[in-house]
Amino acid sequence: MRFKNDLPNRGNIWYLKYGLLLAILVILFIGFVSVSSVKGIAQTATLSSVTGTPICGTPISVSGVISADTTWTTANLYIVDGDITVSTGNTLTIQPGVVVKFKFNTGIYVDGKLTAEGTATNPVYFTAWKDDTLCGDTNNDGTDSVPNTGDWEWIEFIEGSDPTSSISRTVVRYGGRHKFSVSGQQWRAPIRIFSVTPSFEHITFEHNFRNAVEIIGGNWDDATLDDPTIIYWLYGDLTIPSAKTWVLTPGVKVKIADNSGIYVDGKFIADGTEIEPIYFTDDDDDMLCGQGAAGENICDTNNNGTDSVPEMGSWEWIEFREGSEPTSSISRAVVRYGGRHKFSVSGQQWRAPIRIFSITPSFEHITFEDNYRNAVEVIGGSWDDATLDDPTIIYWLRGNLTVPAAKTLTLTPGAKFKVDYNSGIYVDGKFVADGTETDPIYFTDNDDDTLCGQGAAGEDICDTNNNGTDSVPGTGNWDWIEFREESDPTSSISRTVIRFGGGNRAPIRIANVTPSFTNITFTENNRNAVELIAGNWRNTTLASTGVIYWLNGDLTVLAGNTMNIDPGTKIKMAGSGDILIKGKLVASGSADIPIYFTSERDDGICAPGFGGDNICDTNNDGTDTVPASGNWGYLQFNADSDESSLLNYAYVRYGAGVRLEGVSPFITNSALTFNSIGLTVRSDATPTLTCNDIFSNESYGIHNDTPDTVVTAENQWWGNVSGPTHPSNPNGIGDKVTDGIDFTPWATNTCVTVLPPEANFSARVTHGPPPFTVEFMNLSTGNYTTSLWDFGDGTTSNEENPTHTYANIGTYTVSLTVTGTDANDTMTKEDYISVKYYSYLPMVLKP
Repeated sequence: MRFKNDLPNRGNIWYLKYGLLLAILVILFIGFVSVSSVKGIAQTATLSSVTGTPICGTPISVSGVISADTTWTTANLYIVDGDITVSTGNTLTIQPGVVVKFKFNTGIYVDGKLTAEGTATNPVYFTAWKDDTLCGDTNNDGTDSVPNTGDWEWIEFIEGSDPTSSISRTVVRYGGRHKFSVSGQQWRAPIRIFSVTPSFEHITFEHNFRNAVEIIGGNWDDATLDDPTIIYWLYGDLTIPSAKTWVLTPGVKVKIADNSGIYVDGKFIADGTEIEPIYFTDDDDDMLCGQGAAGENICDTNNNGTDSVPEMGSWEWIEFREGSEPTSSISRAVVRYGGRHKFSVSGQQWRAPIRIFSITPSFEHITFEDNYRNAVEVIGGSWDDATLDDPTIIYWLRGNLTVPAAKTLTLTPGAKFKVDYNSGIYVDGKFVADGTETDPIYFTDNDDDTLCGQGAAGEDICDTNNNGTDSVPGTGNWDWIEFREESDPTSSISRTVIRFGGGNRAPIRIANVTPSFTNITFTENNRNAVELIAGNWRNTTLASTGVIYWLNGDLTVLAGNTMNIDPGTKIKMAGSGDILIKGKLVASGSADIPIYFTSERDDGICAPGFGGDNICDTNNDGTDTVPASGNWGYLQFNADSDESSLLNYAYVRYGAGVRLEGVSPFITNSALTFNSIGLTVRSDATPTLTCNDIFSNESYGIHNDTPDTVVTAENQWWGNVSGPTHPSNPNGIGDKVTDGIDFTPWATNTCVTVLPPEANFSARVTHGPPPFTVEFMNLSTGNYTTSLWDFGDGTTSNEENPTHTYANIGTYTVSLTVTGTDANDTMTKEDYISVKYYSYLPMVLKP
């Protein structure tokens, strides 16, 4: 492929003769060569010293097609006065020390093979005809002209040329421009390759438009870039087609032009090492250098000295597109200053410098620096089957990702997801995110700099949004993971940390489907729970006892359908939450593992998070709110619901209560407490009530709207041994009941209620001189299994009633924390123990 299709006819002698004359006159009149305002063009070059020693032979002009193997020797200095083409099947060899000078608008095009291998002492030289520092005044004009950037075109290796071509220990100067009309010109690099990768090593680039080997954008064939001593410069979008492979070996350095990137439909391998990482960066980045013919650093790729500095979003990205090879990989690489595509003067897209869509290459130990997002972007949209299994990098989700029906997205232990604003995951298929105790999975806000990947040298890569400390993560900054009604019920999330999500909902949401959830640590989300999406629910089972379910709105179990709730399930409700049963509800816990229906403000009900943390603060407000009766609506059994519905070992509290609309379910071994009304019976309902705790309700324990139909409520616990409050029981001070309730006999002890732990303690003596030994007594009540004492002097104890000796003088604050199955409580006594020496005045007795 040639890139000079818009050249005028080279046979047009008039154009060449008078066009050249016009150019010379313009130069003489203006004083310098005028160039377009392309970033990095040096307006006037300064003559520089020469690397190595040239061998200056007799000048000879060359041009045209090389159709036989040819060697340029040190006997001649070669003046290129017209384009040279090395034809297919033929080789041009240039000996060490040879000097090649190019006239304006000339270059070498390789369809065959070019070998230009110099030495550190005698490099091969490619330079401008005006360059008098190499073999003198070749153009015979004294000092009337000086060489400038772009005084000649380039050496271009055409697609299909011999891949064993090579250029090494060579000096390349003043190249990089093709002028195809009076006002039109192309600025490029002095060595260019397209869909072929000759060998390049130790090239000194000086005063070229780009001091690098240009990778010409377009559709490439299989290729390997394996030259760590030179800078590759990508201009334009490079596409790796399907079934083609691009390989970058350790140490390769690629600088990328504005608005240029790599798009992978085939396979891309860029695996560096800790010692020799691979680099992708901006062409303004002078910190990254190649090595010249004498081993010197070649850093100023854009040839403008210090006039420009690299900046975020100076190039686009590397994008792995749907259908590309999943065995692609990038590892031990440094990626910087990427993440922007400009599609108009004012329009642009800001993204991450590596992007994937519906494909999951391998990524490991990538150093991201000063990109728009220092992460691998997961592009929103409908994904195919995929597995994200790279724990050393941060994945950044932008937009909504959908897992379609019959497809599976799997995250392996250690995966880290940061999610953009207003973005989330929607599951119609299967989603699996199961971490481990040592490698949990994370979902968090892209402002969360406490979660880090690991770079090419093992360093932490934390600042995903690339703004330092200018922003901090906030509650609800991203949306949620939503499992929709027809999604696979075998989906699961376990041993996972989820923070700063939920929008104005919860960070995990389920609609009439019940994936498995275990050991999830929820932190700083809008709601630290799994949301039961309000609406119509069909046959389903709530079985994830390791999380809190949260309901905001009305959940209706439709007629002919059953909702089963397993032992240990906990449901917390927002103010508008109601559970309406038109079908059947079976909520059957056990004495040791009850079921809870309670308020979102009830921080006494907790779930086990990752690492053993208790996740209690469902509404994420700390201690700003406390639960109270009427915090949520009814657990209501409608008239057409199934009479065999069951509440067994179920705790219903802080709501409006349980309401029966003319239906008579079974309520056994349950606790209806702290509600507006414990149980409302309407329309002649006659529930089966067996040994329930009905107490601390605001107005009534049981309210019967149709007292002519008596409700049998014998052997219930009403909160006091005296029984319920009713005119027929004048001594009763328990919960109030209406007429139409048969409450005699009543229970004289709780049926099922396990009181929550309530910490309390005392000490026999609280002050004395050192060493002072104190006997502490645990006076805590309720159900607790462990005690943790903090004596205020840096020591702790797990004993029930410890004895502790204070060695030093001081005042000590003591605290005791008692923990039960689902709750804990702490009592702290400030300055409780005083240790000091005491002075006593003598007592004088007078007769």
